Amino acid sequence: MSTHAVPIETCDIRLTGLILPMGLRVESVMVTGRSLTAMDASPWIRMTEPAELVVTVAADDIAQFLEKKGPGGLSRFHIETEDGILRVHAVKRILFEVKAVALCRLRIVEGREIHVDLQSVEVAGGASITELVRSQIGEINPLLDVSELGLPLDMTLVSATPENGKIVVRGRATAP
Repeated sequence: MSTHAVPIETCDIRLTGLILPMGLRVESVMVTGRSLTAMDASPWIRMTEPAELVVTVAADDIAQFLEKKGPGGLSRFHIETEDGILRVHAVKRILFEVKAVALCRLRIVEGREIHVDLQSVEVAGGASITELVRSQIGEINPLLDVSELGLPLDMTLVSATPENGKIVVRGRATAP
């Protein structure tokens, strides 16, 4: 059986509203490749160079995800993205409500996962709940794992930047 090959100048794959198995909604996944060859046998596609990968997660979707998980009794989440930092606002009810803001950075692990790292916690009234917040952040890691995106591509993450109300993750994708 002969293999049929079809040259492709550019290919754009766009997924929107993807719900990952752990419950986080991904606003969009875009893969843009050039100089590809589609095959009618495995491997289904050949690439002369890696494709560009861009994954976008809205801050509001992260807040809704955290609200559903309710880590450590925290609630009323609100996420801001500024200066490369995630500001995670939440409320912890003990005997009274304690409002906290966690300043977090994103970290890429092994080119495949995005983890949230706690930098500091600002608490209204001066109460110390830093360790509580740190342990709860540990429960949500990894925030994103490329293996859960459902694409038959080998993907490597290069950067994760909080900006303009979103997390924008950039990377490369190649055919397996």
